[in-house]
Amino acid sequence: MTMAGVYFLLIGFAIAAATFIENDFGTASAQKVVYKSWWFELIILMFCLTLMWNIFRYKLYRWSKIPVFLFHFSGILIIVGAGITRYISYEGLMPIREGSSSNVIYSDQTYLSVVLEDESSMYTEDFKVLFGSVGKNRFDKTLDFKERKVNIELLEFYPNAVYELEEADSGPAYFTLNYGGMRGMEKAYLAEAQILNIGGINFGFNTLGEIDVDLRYLGDSILLQSRLPFKTLSMDTQETDSLPAEVWFPVETRKLYTFKDETAIVFGDFIPKGKLVPVSQSRKTESSGMNAVKLKVTAGEDSHEVVLMGNKGMIGEDKDLRLGDYSISLSYGSRLIQLPFEIKLRDFQLERYPGSNSASSYASEVTLIDEEKDINMDYRIYMNHVLNHRGFRFFQSSYDQDELGTILSVNHDYWGTFLTYVGYFILALGMLMTVFAKRTRLRKLSQKISEYRKQRIGLAVFILLSLFSQGIFGQNTMSNDKVIPESHAEKFGRILVQDQMGRKKPVNTLSGELLRKLYGKDAYAGQNSDQVLLSMTINPEAWADKPMIKIGHEELKVMLKTEKFASFNDFFNKEDGSYILGKFIEEANRTPAASQTKFQKDVIKVDERVSIMYMIFNGNLLKIFPKQGDTNNKWYTPGEAAGIDFGEEPNLLVHNFMQWYIGNISKAFESNDWKDADLSLEGLDAYQRAFGKDLIPAESKIKAELLYNKINIFAKLISWYGLIGFILLIFLIIQVFKPTINLKWPVNIGIALIILGFIAHTFGLALRWHISGHAPWSNGYESVIYIAWATVLAGLIYARKSPISLAATSIMGAWILIVSMMSWADPQITNLVPVLKSYWLTIHVSVIAASYGFFAIASLIALINLLLMILRNKKSGSDRVILTIRELSGVIESALIIGLFLLTIGTFLGGVWANESWGRYWGWDAKESWSMVSIMVYSFIAHMRMIPSMKSLFAFNFAAFIGFATILMTYFGVNFYLSGLHSYAAGDPVPIPTWVFVTTIVAILIGFFAWLRQNPEDKMS
Repeated sequence: MTMAGVYFLLIGFAIAAATFIENDFGTASAQKVVYKSWWFELIILMFCLTLMWNIFRYKLYRWSKIPVFLFHFSGILIIVGAGITRYISYEGLMPIREGSSSNVIYSDQTYLSVVLEDESSMYTEDFKVLFGSVGKNRFDKTLDFKERKVNIELLEFYPNAVYELEEADSGPAYFTLNYGGMRGMEKAYLAEAQILNIGGINFGFNTLGEIDVDLRYLGDSILLQSRLPFKTLSMDTQETDSLPAEVWFPVETRKLYTFKDETAIVFGDFIPKGKLVPVSQSRKTESSGMNAVKLKVTAGEDSHEVVLMGNKGMIGEDKDLRLGDYSISLSYGSRLIQLPFEIKLRDFQLERYPGSNSASSYASEVTLIDEEKDINMDYRIYMNHVLNHRGFRFFQSSYDQDELGTILSVNHDYWGTFLTYVGYFILALGMLMTVFAKRTRLRKLSQKISEYRKQRIGLAVFILLSLFSQGIFGQNTMSNDKVIPESHAEKFGRILVQDQMGRKKPVNTLSGELLRKLYGKDAYAGQNSDQVLLSMTINPEAWADKPMIKIGHEELKVMLKTEKFASFNDFFNKEDGSYILGKFIEEANRTPAASQTKFQKDVIKVDERVSIMYMIFNGNLLKIFPKQGDTNNKWYTPGEAAGIDFGEEPNLLVHNFMQWYIGNISKAFESNDWKDADLSLEGLDAYQRAFGKDLIPAESKIKAELLYNKINIFAKLISWYGLIGFILLIFLIIQVFKPTINLKWPVNIGIALIILGFIAHTFGLALRWHISGHAPWSNGYESVIYIAWATVLAGLIYARKSPISLAATSIMGAWILIVSMMSWADPQITNLVPVLKSYWLTIHVSVIAASYGFFAIASLIALINLLLMILRNKKSGSDRVILTIRELSGVIESALIIGLFLLTIGTFLGGVWANESWGRYWGWDAKESWSMVSIMVYSFIAHMRMIPSMKSLFAFNFAAFIGFATILMTYFGVNFYLSGLHSYAAGDPVPIPTWVFVTTIVAILIGFFAWLRQNPEDKMS
């Protein structure tokens, strides 16, 4: 069991290290150094053997221990399945253009392919290789070919490589050709006696053949002749010229040559004798582009050095060498794998959300052609909907930029996936049986918690908790301004608007999002967000001087001569009208995100707020006019609508609406009669329903969203959970100190109020689910409010046996909801990206996030136990304290087991989802890797009581306390510090917040003092 604990930690630490290696040095490096290394696979093997050993040692095969046997045995099946996937199965990519067929895939592995050939025979071999920018890259093979020995040795690996041209003592002449490519200005090198194709034009240099542009090097002159007429543009004088075909002209380096009106070339350096050498653009990270290898090929005394470009997902360049009377051909990259059937792409379809460029879904209409099986079948492949045939599975992976081709992911892994799935099922079954069976650790823990509580007479505890109250800025009173009545603003808030993602929502939702973005609050100077947005739209001059743009950085405050808020006009010089932030925002945008200073980041944020205010003033955010028959179902702003023909009848309303509406508002201010202004909005509402009826949300959803905005339930629950949880904790402490005081009713009332808050929390989640049409845990904000819900739920589960647990989780729920109000967590309801349009979103994320609630309660109660250890008086009351610690430790262990079950099942359900979406149930993505780290760490903690040197109550509680750091890393760290499928920041090294260091130091100090005060005889039972 000790070795099992060692393997838990070794696997966890190795995987954690690999995620940072991958982020900094690339996927290949992480695979080479960790995931596919011999030592990591040895640890996995030893762990599997340890599982087998402990099954027999503890006789888990007995009927009374079947639940525990099942989920331990499942680990063996999963490892065996993974081994089959690792060593036998394969996968790759199949790109197909519309109207074309393919029966080959590009392997996901990289190979060094060798072909030896003479006049009578041929020898071929593909060597699987894995090179990375970290660690030693090795390749040294000697091949036997007809009694000849050929040695191939790797000299150097170049990650993210390009060719650079250098002068040499010998070699061909070279031209540098600069042209516009997919990545901007690109370079190509044309060697003498070669042909180079750029943009469909064949360029030849002192060569013969089918060429469009012929270059010749005669004496000291370089001449050009084109088969077709072409144009030139002088980059110095901007003078243009049209030149005829079949005529020789001297090549000029400061001219732009345009062929076929499409391909533009600037001729660069000319080197009479040169050579191409590989150069790594970054010595750290392997890109998705080209890598390069330099090889030394030796046959007898004949030796050559050769450079090969390539990478996985592509066929690298071939290099041919002549060795005496035979030749050798070398290439580096993917291997082509031929399938026994072919796939024809009839049509690729990309659907976007109405009125936006965001992809809603993409699909490939294909035909499966299998002559051997006499099959000719049409099929539609799209996200989460795969094609299965003869052990191969085809998934919609990506598509070409011109939307005329698809890229399918292909997987061949029947037995590996089958065994792994069986392991998943047995694991989930065993864990569920453990929860409900009678003779399990969970049932014993429940009994022990009750026993300790009965024995406990009193509890001496002193805990200092501090609550940070939110500072409220003084409300400014708007004088001499006409305020839109709330009754009319409410009608304005009910009008529908289309956002940038294409979602239709009430203006009330948009106004709240905009005001929070600008001002940080839901109201300004006594006006709600609808009143503010409408007033800013119809009277921008009155709002340009109002201090409502939030400023954070002190240097910006000094520059703008303001305090916490600045007005729109503050950002423009009064003398010349220039934008004060202009040069700073240009510099910030030029600076890579990883190198931006705090000032530059704040400049970008403030500039965004200024831009939003400008768009409000111009009405560019009010997309309120649908156009019947619009191909993309786009809605238009008043400014956009002015130049568009909506049809004979709609034109009258659309083109004149704002003028009429503003005029009616002006009359209403004078007469105090808002009837005509209300009628204007009713007319707009009728227009939207008539011409946008097919895309307008159901009335129930509109009402639900307005109610959701009004009650703002999750913000209110912060003070509800925090205050009631804190008061309940005080009552419970008093009850411990003074058991003679009857506080049963106040405690019960506190519990009832928390339950009431939980019901409201559940209602808020259900309301958001109804509005969005999908489970409310698809982004950062939603997952946080769901984790808060799961945390309070965990407390309610343990409330009957341990009310302290409920008080602690209520306070924890409040803190988690505070996190949801931070700037990174956007509460905006958005459309789903294609891959999230799956029932797996509901299943996988709900189970995973629920586990976080149980780990949170375990960590918080462990902190309370550590404080009890520090503060307990060994001379008096020690028995009461140790009984309380044991009671709470039982709650911790129970919560850890349930949390571990949920996390493990949820992680493997995510693997099933990934396999259904991408054709791979495990890809070592940073999020899934850190989920596995958390599983390993908490598995170790759950088994500590069985390891002699780890059985102390202090060790268990301290481990449960700091173990939550792995959950924080899984949820926050991966999202913002590591790259991957689940990442929000694409691996940019965001500065680590100060609170992380402070919290770490405090945790170490608490652990140190608790260790000093611990009683070594206090053991886990």
